[in-house]
Amino acid sequence: MIWKTIIMSDLHLGARQSQTDKILQFLSENESELLILNGDIIDGWAMKKNFNWNKKCTKIVKKIMKKSKKGTEVIWIRGNHDDFLNDFLPMNFNKIKIRENYSFVGLNGKFHYVFHGDILDFVVLKARWLAVIGGHSYDFIIRLNTVYNKIRKFFKLPYLTLS
Repeated sequence: MIWKTIIMSDLHLGARQSQTDKILQFLSENESELLILNGDIIDGWAMKKNFNWNKKCTKIVKKIMKKSKKGTEVIWIRGNHDDFLNDFLPMNFNKIKIRENYSFVGLNGKFHYVFHGDILDFVVLKARWLAVIGGHSYDFIIRLNTVYNKIRKFFKLPYLTLS
C-alpha cells in the first residue's frame, strides 16, 4: 500500500525481542512519502548488555536507507533506548534526518507534533534507579514471552505479547 505518512516506533533493533521478520514484511508491503521512526529504533541499552545485531537488523536499516534515497522523507526521532544520539542532535545521516521531535501538517490540514514518549516519563527523568528495575523486569517478561509464544506456536495459537 502507499500512504502519505507512516509512523513506526519501538523497533528495538539489536534487542532479543525485536520482531525483525514483521518489520521487514511491513516495510516491504508499504510505501509512504514520509516515514517517521519515532524512537527506540536501535536499542542501545540492550546492545550494551547483550549484543544481538543480526542480518535482519542490517537489512531493515538498508531498506530504510534505500527508501530515503528513492524519495521517501525519513525522520528519526530519538528515543530513550537510542539516547546515544543525544550529543549529535540534530543531524543528518545520508538523507535521514535525526531529530528530538518533528512537526508537520497532515492531509486534513491538522498540525501534528511527534515526539518519543520518554520525554514525559517521570521515572526516566527523575528516578533512574526505578527505570533500571523496570528495565530488568521488562527483560524478564520478554524472555518469558519467548517461551510462552513457542508453546503457543506449537499449539497453533497466534502470537500474544505479555509485555
